[in-house]
Amino acid sequence: MGYSVYTITDSEGSGAEAYVIPQLGAWLFNYKTRNSEGDLVDIFHTDPELLKIWPKKIHCGSPILFPQAGPCSFMGALGQYAIGEEKFAMPQHGFARRSPWEIISSEKDSITMRLTHSDESLKSYPFEFLAELQYFIEKDDLCWRFSVQNQSQNLMPFSLGFHPYFKVSNGMDRFLVHLPEGKRAIPDESIESWIFRPESRTSLAASLDLSGTYFRTGIDPKSRSAMIEDTHSGMLLELDFKLAPYFDTLATWSPDPGAPYICVEPWSALPNALNSKNGIIELEPGMQWSGHFKIHVVNKPNI
Repeated sequence: MGYSVYTITDSEGSGAEAYVIPQLGAWLFNYKTRNSEGDLVDIFHTDPELLKIWPKKIHCGSPILFPQAGPCSFMGALGQYAIGEEKFAMPQHGFARRSPWEIISSEKDSITMRLTHSDESLKSYPFEFLAELQYFIEKDDLCWRFSVQNQSQNLMPFSLGFHPYFKVSNGMDRFLVHLPEGKRAIPDESIESWIFRPESRTSLAASLDLSGTYFRTGIDPKSRSAMIEDTHSGMLLELDFKLAPYFDTLATWSPDPGAPYICVEPWSALPNALNSKNGIIELEPGMQWSGHFKIHVVNKPNI
């Protein structure tokens, strides 16, 4: 498949820039900002080899998760969900990250893309929809807006998430994830049942085994942000999702403590929401949902 890489930069001259690939799932492939020495440094983990095998593996940058964040499971069948008496197949994290998006507009500091239903999408998600995704940079803030409109005649359920792969350099032990208050959510093996526990810890060390994914949910609307700190370089990033209605969940994941990245992901619901309805967003016919997210550079890296 042919594709083009679009670069967006801060129009005010901070030097921050991001690379976006609309044809490959509206992939926010990389994001860079300037350190205290004025050099561009990567914020996201980036692997150019993955461009050759998309959509088989999308483990870098920041993919979009729609119309399901995480996997589904129905009566023990992974990748399945039901609407009434009818069953459907849904890949983990939905199909948006595996679909070509259409470019609506492309400017120096922003790009706006569109995804709508197709004959193929209707096989797994029987709803007509129009989704729009915009990435833009304001100073050192990387921002994105997402909206989706229900163009079908029935109530349309969905969950949504973003999956940034934050670059980890020179060892996980120097990175911390500072979390907002909330409950820890622990699934059973089928992800069809959950245990919710009070959680007092405010930070996670990136060196922990997070391969099973650490879920924090029930986050208060005024507290919907997380911090990623590099204790060595002084870099501090804020992942802010206060302006995203219904987004009360964070998923923190890394495949192993030696990985070159850690993922801190804002989601609107826990996995399997299409079945459980727990946290699901439901749009009436003709209605639209929209949300605003950003990564804010609190402290620039020293090196």
